[in-house]
Amino acid sequence: MSGALNRSRYSFFCDVEGNTVGYNARTGIFALLGAEDAALLRSSAPVSDGPERTELLRMGFLHDGSELGQVGHRFATSRNRTDGLHLAIAPTMACDFCCAYCYEKHQTKTGAMSPATQDALLRYLERSAMPSLEAIRVSWFGGEPLLALDVVASLTRRIQVLADQHGVQIGRPMFISNGNQLTDSAISTLKDVGISRIQISFDSLLHDPPRTRGVLMSNGEPSQLLTNAIRAAEEFDHLSIRVNVGPTNLGDVPQIVNTLVQHGLGDQTSLGRITEYHDICACEDEITQFNHVFDQRLRTFSRIDMDTTTKLSQYGALFSRLKPKNTFCGAIARTMLVVGPVGDLYRCWHSLGCKAEAIGNLHSGIDKDGVDAAWQNFSPLSTSECRDCRVLPLCMGGCTHAKVFTGPIRTCEAIREQIEEVVNEACKLMPHVKPDLFGEDHTVDDHPSCS
Repeated sequence: MSGALNRSRYSFFCDVEGNTVGYNARTGIFALLGAEDAALLRSSAPVSDGPERTELLRMGFLHDGSELGQVGHRFATSRNRTDGLHLAIAPTMACDFCCAYCYEKHQTKTGAMSPATQDALLRYLERSAMPSLEAIRVSWFGGEPLLALDVVASLTRRIQVLADQHGVQIGRPMFISNGNQLTDSAISTLKDVGISRIQISFDSLLHDPPRTRGVLMSNGEPSQLLTNAIRAAEEFDHLSIRVNVGPTNLGDVPQIVNTLVQHGLGDQTSLGRITEYHDICACEDEITQFNHVFDQRLRTFSRIDMDTTTKLSQYGALFSRLKPKNTFCGAIARTMLVVGPVGDLYRCWHSLGCKAEAIGNLHSGIDKDGVDAAWQNFSPLSTSECRDCRVLPLCMGGCTHAKVFTGPIRTCEAIREQIEEVVNEACKLMPHVKPDLFGEDHTVDDHPSCS
């Protein structure tokens, strides 16, 4: 084969101790480049095909076709799979906090899933899901799921039995909570039904319920939430701490993180960005203004997030940002199903409680010609900003919910701002970290996360 080859738009380079290391975001491969190859890839001269280019082609630094088409093919292939399901269940919309940024703040907050709806969920899984599944994982959220702990316990047991009957592998359930009601009795119940993974969130330095979830009381003592989180770290196999970061608490983030570190929770801590997508209309002027503010806030968050990750020496989290994605999340892959307490079905948990965004219900199933078609028809390649972006394979357009229901607003991930620094840090750290943080060909290893 002969002809001209193209340089990848997804390649990044750094110089380490006199050597050039290349990273390609489409393949996720790092490579120590020879001087000739490094000069070739960094120049703008035409690149001719030949046997000496085979490895550069394989690793993604060169390509001979439509590179964007390859990203699109991977996206299309992954969303047509039917062998896996992430089932996110909200047993109640009730909550003992009232966070200003909650995407469910306009929804009814009372009531738990009835026995009839629980039975309907099992029938739906039996009829419509289990026959084609190889694996299922369950997440509990709300509302606050600890306020409907009996529903959680009962359904967890029943779903496990159903999966066993159909030979479907079931992953360890994830329990997402504010932690306020995490009593000894609640911990015992969760562990008895096999729930060993839990996430607890904070959003402020000082605890001021029900408006904020803080790590400290006004007298400097640990808040009840922090005390419960410390206990959770001892009792559960896996605890993740999410610090929700928005415009109102930027100045507190270093102190929040320091407090968590002081109480032995640094390894479990990460930052989550709060973005208000729900209160804007689809008019051009408002979207333009939103995008302008979004860019400013993304740059600020990205800096804080990068500083926090490196301070906590979370190398696995750092490298995971360089793992190429097939899709942004299970909602756009259509492998995620969210079940509300009255039996409505959604693709994304941001839709929970919003009837207009439901894709069906447990009794009638999914309406494939309705809202679900909007999810099916969306592609991150549909916008020029994403098509032209050098980190598209790592971000895949960001949060799809906002684009499906609002319009062409920016939902970029922090890696857009961090890519050069993350690649440089990874290149410097690569010789000094555990080999199992990297896979074959120095491809970044998988790092589990919750959709």
